[in-house]
Amino acid sequence: MKTCKLITCVFLFHASFLFGQDKGYNASFQRTPLGDILDSLENQSNLDFYYSENWVDSVLIDVTYNSDSLDDVLDQVLSATNLFHTKYDGRIILTNKIAI
Repeated sequence: MKTCKLITCVFLFHASFLFGQDKGYNASFQRTPLGDILDSLENQSNLDFYYSENWVDSVLIDVTYNSDSLDDVLDQVLSATNLFHTKYDGRIILTNKIAI
């Protein structure tokens, strides 16, 4: 029984360590369409991003980030917009004017 508890604890610790990590993101964009930045982040993060292209078509962004987490980068990128982000089930979902 002790062995089973020990194995379970080790597994849970290891899983929380792996899933809790967020690699640092580095980039600099000047007057770049928001959709291009989101595509870049989607490719780097291996997460699927969901949003309406109408929300990002005409938005140009100036941003630089260095070793920031994905949440921090998205906060920076979206700060000048009415868009919010949330992570759910391996996806980044953007919403317009409503935070979920």
